[in-house]
Amino acid sequence: MQQNPAQPGSARPMPLDGVRVLDLADEKALMCGRLLADLGADVIKVERPGGDSARAIAPFYKDRPGPESGLLWNFLNLNKRGITLDIATPHGADTLRELVATADVLVESFAPGRMAHLGLGYPELSSLNPRLIMASVSPFGQSGPYRDWRATDIVAMAMGGWMYPSGDDDRPPVRCTVEQAYMQAGAQAAAAVTIAFCQREATGLGAHIDLSIHEAVLNSVIGTHSMYQHDKTIQKRSALATFNHLLRRPSFKCKDGYIAFRYYTGRGMGSQMKSVIEWMKEEGKAQELADFDFEQRKLSETTQTESDRWDQVFADFFVNYTKAEIYRQALKRRFMMFPVNTMADISRDEQLAARGFFAAMPVPALGGEIAFPGAFAYMTETPVAFRRPAPRVGEHNDEVLGKEPGRMRGADVR
Repeated sequence: MQQNPAQPGSARPMPLDGVRVLDLADEKALMCGRLLADLGADVIKVERPGGDSARAIAPFYKDRPGPESGLLWNFLNLNKRGITLDIATPHGADTLRELVATADVLVESFAPGRMAHLGLGYPELSSLNPRLIMASVSPFGQSGPYRDWRATDIVAMAMGGWMYPSGDDDRPPVRCTVEQAYMQAGAQAAAAVTIAFCQREATGLGAHIDLSIHEAVLNSVIGTHSMYQHDKTIQKRSALATFNHLLRRPSFKCKDGYIAFRYYTGRGMGSQMKSVIEWMKEEGKAQELADFDFEQRKLSETTQTESDRWDQVFADFFVNYTKAEIYRQALKRRFMMFPVNTMADISRDEQLAARGFFAAMPVPALGGEIAFPGAFAYMTETPVAFRRPAPRVGEHNDEVLGKEPGRMRGADVR
C-alpha cells in the first residue's frame, strides 16, 4: 500500500527547500502560503500583534472559540512558522525590510495601495532585493475602477459568474455552501509564484504578481463565459443539469440520501442503460422502459417531455434502495453512478483510506490532534509532508527575529 507523503515526519528533500516566504496575507490568500509551505518552503506567517483576523473564523476545535482553535486557521497555516509584527509602525516596517532582504517571496492581501503607503510597495522592496517575488492578492486587482472596492466570498462568487447559474430557476441564485473564492485565489497565486520562480531562474529578477479574486473566480467558470462569447447563450439556472436542449436530473433520492446518475443515449454510452434496465426488470420495476433501447435513440431527437418521463421512472426505482445497494449493483452491472457523499461517508471512503489521504497532525496548542486532508499531489522523489502544526500567536518571534532586543526585536512584535 502506498503511504501518503503528507504523513508527518518526512525528512526527504522537498521541491522548495531553501525558499523563504513572508506570508502577510489574511484569509483571502492564506492558501497560497499553505501550498508553498507544503512544497517545502520556509513560510513565515507575519501577523499583527494579537493575531490575524482569520484566527476568529469558525468552526472551532470541539466548538471552543479561541485564537488557536479555528479549524480553518489550523488547516491554512500548516507547515508555517509564525511571528507578530506591526508593519504600520516605523520600527515594524524597518523589521519587515530586513526580513525582505533575505526572502524569496512575499505574499500580501492588503487593500491596493496600502503597502505602498507604508513604504513597502514592490518598487521599494525590490530595490532592497531585486530577486523578490511579491504576490498581491486583492478583491479586484491593483488597477481598474473597482480597485478600491471591498469584497467577501459571496461578492466574489456573485460578480465572478458562479452564482447566476446556481440553484433553482424559480428562486434567487445561490452560492456554493463551502466558500471557494479565496481558495481559488490562493491556489492560483501559488501557481503564479512557482511560475515566477522559473522566470527568475532565467532572468535573475523577481516579479510583482497582481492577482484579482474576481478574475480568479471567473477563471474557474470559463465554460459558461465561453458559451456567452460564442453564441450569446446565458446558462440557465436549474436544479436539473443542462445538456444541449434538455434539462436532466443530475441526482436522485434513495433510501439514505442521494446518488448521482444520468441516463445516456446513442451508441457507446447508451449501451450501459441495458444493464440498468435489466436490473429494473429483475425487480419488476422497469415500467415503460422495459423494452426501450437507449442505444438506438439520439439525444438530439429526445423531447423534454420524454426526458422528464424517463427521469421519473428512474426516480421511482432508486428511492427503494440505499446508496450502498445501488453502488454495488453499478459495480456489478457496469453502469455509471456514484453516491452523493456526506463528510461522514468521505471519512469512511476505502479509496482515500488505502492511499492514506487523511493525515492526523498533533496540535499541542489544542491538546489533541486534527485529521487534515492530505497532499494536493503525490510526488515520488520530493513528497509533500506535514512538518509542523499552525503556529501559535508569535510562536517563532525569538527564532526568527532574535532572542535579544536589538536590531530586529522591539515592541512592535508583541
